Amino acid sequence: MHEFMKALAKIEGMGARALEFAILTAARSGEVRGATWDEIDLKAGIWSIPAKRMKASRPHRVPLSAQAIKLLKSLPRFEDIEVVFPGKEGKELS
Repeated sequence: MHEFMKALAKIEGMGARALEFAILTAARSGEVRGATWDEIDLKAGIWSIPAKRMKASRPHRVPLSAQAIKLLKSLPRFEDIEVVFPGKEGKELS
């Protein structure tokens, strides 16, 4: 797994970063693609996913590892874009 993660880190693009984050958090792809910056608390190291976005319709708190926090801090942030991993038009990756 370590070699895979090293290779993944070398790939450019938001899709690769989203996959990295999914692996680091063990989250479903839809949860990762829909993640917004207001759900992320970097200081507390918590990602709070609201019930409306969860398959079980219950809120979910994901502890963020140091690697996940480092990844999030490395991402560009755009003023008009809420999603953490935006696609080309600033919307969720598909």
